[in-house]
Amino acid sequence: MTTNLKINSKSEQTTATYTKDDYRAEITYNVNSEDNIIKDINMSIYDNINGNYICNVNANNSGNNLLTYNISGVLQSKLTDIVTLIEEVSLAITSTVSNE
Repeated sequence: MTTNLKINSKSEQTTATYTKDDYRAEITYNVNSEDNIIKDINMSIYDNINGNYICNVNANNSGNNLLTYNISGVLQSKLTDIVTLIEEVSLAITSTVSNE
């Protein structure tokens, strides 16, 4: 499976960049090393063409290994695209974490 997720640095907090079509997400996420579960994800999403900031997304583990997402600052006209992008980023991170 190919992914658009590029790990920039890896430590207790991993940084990555995800690019797809007209969007770029700059991401940081933390994983609980004991059980390899994602603790949180933070990303800033930009227009990949001219680099304009679009919105910020934060996710925290709400228990039962489920992430709760908060999206701030997104225009309604971009909402569907951004939700799809967030789902793709989440799946890419989950796949990366499970393969470690």
